[in-house]
Order: sequence, then structure tokens, then C-alpha cells
Amino acid sequence: MPVLETCQGIKLSYSLHSVDFPDTIVLLHGLGDSKETFKDITNYPQLTGHNILAMDHVGHGDSSSPQDFGYTMKKMAEHVKKLVDMKAPTGNIVLVLHSMGGAIGIFLAELLGDRVKGIIFAEGNLDFDDCFFSNYIITRHTLDEWINGKFDRILEKYKANPEMLEYSKSFEKAGALTLYKASEDLVKVSKADTLLGKLVGIGVPVIGVYGEENMGKYPSEARFREH
Repeated sequence: MPVLETCQGIKLSYSLHSVDFPDTIVLLHGLGDSKETFKDITNYPQLTGHNILAMDHVGHGDSSSPQDFGYTMKKMAEHVKKLVDMKAPTGNIVLVLHSMGGAIGIFLAELLGDRVKGIIFAEGNLDFDDCFFSNYIITRHTLDEWINGKFDRILEKYKANPEMLEYSKSFEKAGALTLYKASEDLVKVSKADTLLGKLVGIGVPVIGVYGEENMGKYPSEARFREH
């Protein structure tokens, strides 16, 4: 996959399905995941008439993992914005946001302004009740405990579970430090309870998507429906 330097030596790994059409679907993955989450999207001819841009967030997949990076939602959004500016500089944008990508994508939408014409919120983080795994990471472990043992034990459990095997690959690439630092900020911005207001304030059509096994699992789903 190609890699592009976005700023200060940080490189984002990305995939781009490019066609002669002005608009672009931008895909943002969740915590410990990667752009490979969306690899099947090109199997759908209803979508391949559009440009499709997916990337590994900073610290994830094949992107840079600097030790001194803050791993905040806003900073990760800023690097995605630079990638979008370089690889999809014109035309309208539709964002597809999953898990942590929900929080990053809300900040990204604010940065992109009126280029964003729609958002698909695919079980994206919207408030603190959505912080299942991220809150577990930072409240049940210190950073030292997470880095020096717990991360590896969870990784081994994932590798032994056929349903988690694919996720274990991106989880391992992201690594303990990225997961802990990103979880800290994801919980922080979710607790602030401003994400829903920001999403509504963007002022574009938004579709909320939940898997059939997860319908009713997320308390934020009810809040989503209200708007």
C-alpha cells in the first residue's frame, strides 16, 4: 500500500480507489484496527463509481507510530485532513466512521467544512457509554501494567479466538502505547459529551448504522435516534 508523509515526518498508509468522478468516500477505522476493515468495499459496484480513500490512523496499521505523538482524536483528524487534501483535493466528501473513527471523523468534518455532504456513522463513538474497550484499558490498568504484560495477554487471547484473529493482527500492529494513549483521549472527549452536539452542528445528513447483533447494545443509539 502507498504511504504519504502528512507532516513532521509522520507517514500515513492508505488505499485509494480512484475513478473519474469528483466525489470521494472517506473511511475511518476504529481503535486498534486498520484500513483493512474496509477492504471488501470494492466488491460493491454501487460504491465503486466513487473515489474511495481509506487510511491507517497514526499509530495504527502501516502508518507511523511516533513515541512522542499525543494520539488525540483531534491530532489524528488533522493528519487525515492533510491526506484528504493531497489525495482528494476537490469534490464532495462522504465520511464513513466506525468506532473510534466516529470521534476522529467529527473533528475531521469540522476541519473539512462544507466539503462534507454526508456522514455514515457505523457504530461510531458518540458518548462515554460507547467507550467499552477504551475505558477498560485505562481504568483497569496503569500505562506500565498495560505495556508490561496485559496487552500481550489480551493479544494472545485474540489470536486463539477464530472470531478475533483478523482483529488481532491490527491490534498487534497498533501496539500497547498507541492503544493506551488513544484510549485516554477517546474517553476524555466522550466524557465531555460534546460529540453529539458537534455532529448535529455539522448540518449534513447522517445515517446511523448498527449491526443486527448490536442493535440496542449502545445507549447512544437512543440519543442518535432522537436527532
